[in-house]
Amino acid sequence: MKLLLFAFAVLLIMTQEERHLISPKDLTGSCGKNMNFTFISENGTLLINGTGNTNQYDINKQNWPWRRSLIKTIIIDEGVELISKNCFYEHLELESVSLPNTLIGIGPYAFFNCENLSSIIIPDRVTFISNYAFSYCSSLK
Repeated sequence: MKLLLFAFAVLLIMTQEERHLISPKDLTGSCGKNMNFTFISENGTLLINGTGNTNQYDINKQNWPWRRSLIKTIIIDEGVELISKNCFYEHLELESVSLPNTLIGIGPYAFFNCENLSSIIIPDRVTFISNYAFSYCSSLK
């Protein structure tokens, strides 16, 4: 029994250490039903591609699939139609965002408190920008 508990403890420690060994440059995953992301650590760029809407994220659960503190640039490819609620909430190092011409809406709190965001051009096709989408983005002109 002691040997089994020891083996479990060693496995648990190894699993936690391995989680920290994953390089952010290898970070890819899903961020919507038909959407994926890739984070490029060398320049802090988050690439999003696919079709439809991004996932909504819960600010209380902090459940973003990427590390918000590392992202400086976001490039969203053609096909994305909606940036959902809280998608880039408090991405404090974010400086610039490139939006696709397919975008039709920006959800509530989507870029809330992105205090270093200074460059974003809203495409003509966007028909709605929800409440507080750009609140506290103090670097926007």
